[in-house]
Amino acid sequence: MAPAAGLIAVLLAASPAHAITFGEKVVTADPLAGSGCTTPTSKTSFSSTDARVWVWLSFSGAVDGDTVEWRWFDPSNAQYFTATFTITFDGDGCAWGSIDVAGHPAATLPGQWKTEVYLSGALATTATFTISAPPPPSGGGAAHLEFFTNEQILVPWGFVQLGYRIKSFQPGVPVDLYVAMLLDGGGPQCISPELVFTSGGPAVASALSLANMETTIVDGFLPAGFEAITSAAYGILVAAGTSPGDPANWVSNLAVLDLAMGTLSFEQRRVIAERGNPNAYVIQFFHDTAQRVETWLYWSGLGPVVQFINGRRLARDDENERAAASVVTPPVFYDPGRFGPATSPAEIRALLGDPDRVVTSPSGAQTWFFEDSRMSVTVRGGVIRQIEAH
Repeated sequence: MAPAAGLIAVLLAASPAHAITFGEKVVTADPLAGSGCTTPTSKTSFSSTDARVWVWLSFSGAVDGDTVEWRWFDPSNAQYFTATFTITFDGDGCAWGSIDVAGHPAATLPGQWKTEVYLSGALATTATFTISAPPPPSGGGAAHLEFFTNEQILVPWGFVQLGYRIKSFQPGVPVDLYVAMLLDGGGPQCISPELVFTSGGPAVASALSLANMETTIVDGFLPAGFEAITSAAYGILVAAGTSPGDPANWVSNLAVLDLAMGTLSFEQRRVIAERGNPNAYVIQFFHDTAQRVETWLYWSGLGPVVQFINGRRLARDDENERAAASVVTPPVFYDPGRFGPATSPAEIRALLGDPDRVVTSPSGAQTWFFEDSRMSVTVRGGVIRQIEAH
């Protein structure tokens, strides 16, 4: 809906025709407080819940066809709205124009506004006023904040999208957004989640005007290696310019998202929880394309082959029509989660010892065989390319 303007002019007294002359101006909430052209009560401070802002002015010497124009400028000095009234009488009088505030875009633009008034094309006067956002309600009732993500268990080379959504119940309230992480597995511990905001870190976003929105913070692929930890992301909206360390400043709920970092995704962990470690697996690391391709084999049941790329499952059991039978074979010694793209040859030797035999291919790749662990590891250029267990 376009900003509204009230455009009214009143004849006060007839006079000989001559150039229109400005008299006085008043910013007001009620231009009709008196009768005729009685000067209304001045008001220059408005809330976003006020219905309208009016700029009233008096003039003399008008002639039929003269114009009164109001040009409204928001706090960024951008022209917000323009309205023109054409006078249809000769003489002295008054006029007033307005913009709607509550429920309109002006309510979401707090700060100092300016109105220029032109009489028949010439600037006659300038008026200023402020629109203020209402104070945030107590108890965090101005907005609902939540995180979203495509994966809560993050794996090396995996794609992650992490962001936040705001549902606004009081549009236009100026707020700051703070986001912090609590680490469980190496970082300093906090007794209460609220204490995570006492460290004095900067706001993720400052001077936001509350509105329904969705914003992505992280959107991309993870590195080859990171520490296996669990963590929680905390988010809070506070009144602009206040500290998140004091819950009295909170204008939203405390948003929480649990995250974990490791070598196995949620889908992989679910398979192991249901079936145990596979009887055999092959893990291939393609460093040029940042892909970890895994094939897990189970000797019993339908669909014995389960495949993943960077932790994402390629086929479900009920989509796999293969069946198999075999002698009972024990599961592998080491679950697939022991190895990631950043696992080094030195770490393999520390875990498995020296290989029982080594086979070198014409390309220079070496395959190490570990008989007791029933594993083989292929190394090329000092980087692990494949791990096979059976």
